[in-house]
Amino acid sequence: MSNVGESSAPASEMAITSNMENLQRGSRLHRKQKWGPRGDECLVMLLQEEQTAINGLPSSFKTEVWTRVWSAYVLKTNDDVSIAQLKNRWKTLKKNYRIYTNLLNKSGWSWDYVSHRPTPDSPDIWDEVLKVNKDYRIAREHSFPLYWTMHALAGMSIATGRYAMGSTEEHTLVDITEGCDESDSPNEKGQHDGIRSVPASDDVEVIGVRKKRKQAQSSRNATDHTKEAIDKLLELSDRRSKIVEQYKDDNESFSYKLCMEKLTALPEITAEEMYFSGQAFKQREERIYFLTIPPRRVSF
Repeated sequence: MSNVGESSAPASEMAITSNMENLQRGSRLHRKQKWGPRGDECLVMLLQEEQTAINGLPSSFKTEVWTRVWSAYVLKTNDDVSIAQLKNRWKTLKKNYRIYTNLLNKSGWSWDYVSHRPTPDSPDIWDEVLKVNKDYRIAREHSFPLYWTMHALAGMSIATGRYAMGSTEEHTLVDITEGCDESDSPNEKGQHDGIRSVPASDDVEVIGVRKKRKQAQSSRNATDHTKEAIDKLLELSDRRSKIVEQYKDDNESFSYKLCMEKLTALPEITAEEMYFSGQAFKQREERIYFLTIPPRRVSF
């Protein structure tokens, strides 16, 4: 980018002089700029070139650096913008970056490299986060192809931690803190393109909503497990009842009383034979044997 400035020094000096005059006259010479993907990409690429050239972040850029960026931007796009407008657009892009990153930091969210936006593990989560903060709608409705380039430019200046990415691609892991960096003025905080800074309490509320959903799901799962256990107990109880009934029937069919009745009905049985038979009938096998043999074969 420095080559552009050297090769067209007179034009650049005239452009700088013109821009300074525009800044002095204020907004009378500049209508509200309508920014699009082409202009955003050009601005971010120029800032990235300057970052590489001077080994510094945009938050530390001096006036002369922004002047070079402005000069190159005007030459590339032919847009009638001022340095102040470029700076404000950069602040807006940083605000957008914070919003997308705040969503990406949340548990269960990952980056969709096709649609260029953060996505939750369940589409229903969108409704929950929008109830907490409507500014998240921009991430739901608009892609952000410049996100990872912005990450290299703005991430290091406004990040203080880590978040886990849902991708196999390697990127620096960061965690966004709220507020503006050194280039943001106090009266501009949270006012760019109607996008407010996302308060930390939002994450707490979203986590609370997600926790309630998980608790409800856990409760339903516990109820299902309880019902299943009860069904198994009922099945076992029914089987046990059948076994008991069968055992009861068997005992009644081969009872001691039946054996004694059959024994006393035998002709010519002696008291001694009756005594020894009564002792033998204490064993179930003996009762079964005695009651199942034909009467004509019973003899002592």
